[in-house]
Amino acid sequence: MILRLFVMTIFIFSFGLSYTATAEKMMYDLPNGDYYEGDIVNGVKQGRGIYRWSNGDRYEGEWHNNQFSGEGTFTFANQDRYQGEWKTGQFDGNGTYTWASGSRYVGKFKNGQKHGFGEYIWGEGERYEGNWQKNKRSGKGTRYWPDGKKYIGEYRNDKRHGKGVMTWPEGEKYVGEYQNGHQSGTGVLTWPDGHRYEGQFVKNKKTGEGTFLWPNGDKYVGRFVDDLPEGESTCYFSGKEEKCVYRRGQRIN
Repeated sequence: MILRLFVMTIFIFSFGLSYTATAEKMMYDLPNGDYYEGDIVNGVKQGRGIYRWSNGDRYEGEWHNNQFSGEGTFTFANQDRYQGEWKTGQFDGNGTYTWASGSRYVGKFKNGQKHGFGEYIWGEGERYEGNWQKNKRSGKGTRYWPDGKKYIGEYRNDKRHGKGVMTWPEGEKYVGEYQNGHQSGTGVLTWPDGHRYEGQFVKNKKTGEGTFLWPNGDKYVGRFVDDLPEGESTCYFSGKEEKCVYRRGQRIN
């Protein structure tokens, strides 16, 4: 069923010529159960309008050539909601997407995806603010955990990748390189009681060449495997240098 509420004829003048565009307020009850109420110009949705789908989805906002364009709000049947700018039927520009679970993203969109600077807040309180590329964290950003952990650094393909700083609420701190979400490469790990490690990491474990220092000045310089000293090394205990050999973290000489 189509109900025409009113008709307005608009005269447009350009370069000495004139033509008319017919703007109408329409209400559509479509055979498939969808519903539209809003502006129609020359047979297409143009201006402001509300569209309700039979599955429960709903859009209210601006239209251009039958597409969402400008400012608008889309509410999904599952109660997810996007409110913000649109271009050619997609999220594009500044907007807020809120999930039914309570998670929320506020920031830039492009071609329907999170792209540019934005803040994502998980329902349980975790938060990320920084750069996005095609729906993934990419570039520089900061992530906060509810338990007090914090990461400041680089991301690639939604994972910590590049240089970064990770701190824990107990006072532990890592400064160094990340690969695919793990501490991998060269880094420095410090503990609040004064212990310190400088050297190589592989997937969050001390692996490769490194130096471990105790608060009293003792020092181990050598190789690590899976967080443990391994092989022949140089040790400094009570200010004296000595050769030492470790197997699986235990000194054997």
